[in-house]
Amino acid sequence: RTLTTLQSACGQCASGNGDTIFVLPGHAENITLADQITNLVAGTNIIGLGNGNLRPTFTWTTATATFLLDVANVLIANCILNMDPGTGTTSVAAPMTISAAGCGIVNCRVRTSTDANSLATVPLLLTDNADDCYLIGNRFYGATAGECTTQVDIAGADRLVMKNNVFKGASSSTTVGIVRFKTTAATDIELENNKYIN
Repeated sequence: RTLTTLQSACGQCASGNGDTIFVLPGHAENITLADQITNLVAGTNIIGLGNGNLRPTFTWTTATATFLLDVANVLIANCILNMDPGTGTTSVAAPMTISAAGCGIVNCRVRTSTDANSLATVPLLLTDNADDCYLIGNRFYGATAGECTTQVDIAGADRLVMKNNVFKGASSSTTVGIVRFKTTAATDIELENNKYIN
């Protein structure tokens, strides 16, 4: 089946079935609404096709736009995730939150800010329910002038695996950093071969 939006493609998936959505090279889609992908079900694999800038691109364009990974075992791989609009004066508050177990983001390019006027406040938040999640082979980057609170905020998320990622950008305070573990303790964390450039 060929569909034009991720929301409509997710509507064809069965929960817990391990269904896979292949997003074609050159596909571009804006995230404009709060919880825009409401059809997302557990076990969905969202796989971008193509290399480099031909990978599918998702761009958050409004302050309240969100893509919530609130069902278990969802994978997003090989996509370009522009968590700020890239132009104008929009601060996207919380583009993506992972609040379910077993979710992963793999081999994605994640833009967290373009300049001081176009940025994401907290691009990626992992809550206490995001156990057994994984971030592998991603590149997070933002402009020096585009200060996020932090690029990745981790509140809980036991057994999190973070390997071979690059986190490069500016945070709004020297006491925060571009990756922050906060509030609820996250246990059994595996951090390997990441680069942190603040």
